[in-house]
Amino acid sequence: MASNINQVVLIVSMASLLALFPQAKSTAISKAPAPVDVKAQMNRFIKSTMAIGMQKTREYLQGIEMQVNDPATSETTLGCLKACKDVYEAALDDMKKTIEDVESENYYKVNMDISSISTNIDTCSTYYRETTGEDLEVKKFSDWVMEITNDCLDRLETITS
Repeated sequence: MASNINQVVLIVSMASLLALFPQAKSTAISKAPAPVDVKAQMNRFIKSTMAIGMQKTREYLQGIEMQVNDPATSETTLGCLKACKDVYEAALDDMKKTIEDVESENYYKVNMDISSISTNIDTCSTYYRETTGEDLEVKKFSDWVMEITNDCLDRLETITS
């Protein structure tokens, strides 16, 4: 008989506990947030950065063309401008290749393309510095390109390392 009383006490105790927590029955389980697609974010970042870089490089090339056509431009500066025009056009091609290589997910080539952009732009800045002295506009543009290419390489490293 004591066994029956213990069973009744146990059942009543469990029922009382369940009555205290009615919300447990109706509590909805929230969905976890969608995972972040780091690769897709990196792809978008590099492609949009290259698109902006291409636009600014085209604008910069227009400025170079105006200076080349200016009769007041010295021969020394004209030589720098022509050299810069060539390397900026090469950098523009590298920016286009970067976008294509991101789309095909060839990240080794993306790395090479971005590094080539930096080298081309730096070539102009170095040529000016060694030939005519520091040109603030060339330096400003070169510094900007170095910043965006370094940002792209840093993002690229997040998925390739």
